[in-house]
Amino acid sequence: MKSIVAVVHDPGACAMLLPVLKELSAATVYASVIVAPKLKEAGISFQDISKVQIKGATVILTGTSWGSHVEQIARNEARRLKIKSVVVIDYWANYLERFEGIDHSIKDITDEICVVDEVMKDEMIAAGFPPERISIVGHPYLESLARQSKKSFIGKLNIKDVLILSEPVRFPELTGKWQEASGVMLDIISKIKEETQSPCRVHFKFHPKESHELPTEWKGAQVVGADLHLPDGYKKFDLVMGYQSMGLLEAALLGQMVISVPTIRRDGVRKAFENAGVVVTSSPQGVIEKLQMGISQTQPVQFQGSTKAILKKII
Repeated sequence: MKSIVAVVHDPGACAMLLPVLKELSAATVYASVIVAPKLKEAGISFQDISKVQIKGATVILTGTSWGSHVEQIARNEARRLKIKSVVVIDYWANYLERFEGIDHSIKDITDEICVVDEVMKDEMIAAGFPPERISIVGHPYLESLARQSKKSFIGKLNIKDVLILSEPVRFPELTGKWQEASGVMLDIISKIKEETQSPCRVHFKFHPKESHELPTEWKGAQVVGADLHLPDGYKKFDLVMGYQSMGLLEAALLGQMVISVPTIRRDGVRKAFENAGVVVTSSPQGVIEKLQMGISQTQPVQFQGSTKAILKKII
């Protein structure tokens, strides 16, 4: 019988791996405080991520994250000990940064890399990852949300409450981009108020890795915190807006009106967002018509997520 160790640091990988971990009841799971509530809610036992021990394992299963190298340290050790390593990529961005702390060349990795779709695979290959190490497995969590979605035309917009999903800006490519996106979002809110007479009360949710101090441009917004349980919490709002957060994709797949204001090109993200019904725009012009078109015409994409496809890599 295989001895399986899972190391999970960030919410994105946790969401993708939850269905898998439920099937691996005998696995030893190490988790960060960020994902601990989700694992507890799912009834999955775990140990603190600072205590990771993989010696004696036959397979390790990891997510990828930034701000911590703990998953990569485990993968480095697995390579030295000749332990099979399976790693999931849950989002279409920052592929090289996800492997920060690697102690060998990207082209020499021995991990089995599980990705969501063909676009993600192509982008990783372009970034220098060996194609033979990459397999498309879909995204079980996102597919489950898509199955719940009920989009329908609602007629005249009446947007009472808007949720802004904040994002940290660690990477050089994002320098100043959140502020730029914020300016567009504020213009969109003003446009909606003007054209529909909607109140548009603004609520602001911090990313788990941010300090909880409202940016100057969002002073006056009501901060929502841990009491907002996602993804169901999105249903409390008439419109969800942000940069390129996974939360925007979650909300859209659940049938909410969603606007993404990207200021850099990420083809994989844009395709996934648009397929899910997100209005991707960099201007307030025509935004109301775009929202209504998204609600009435766009069907949520099926991410063809397969827990079995990931389990097959492990077992």
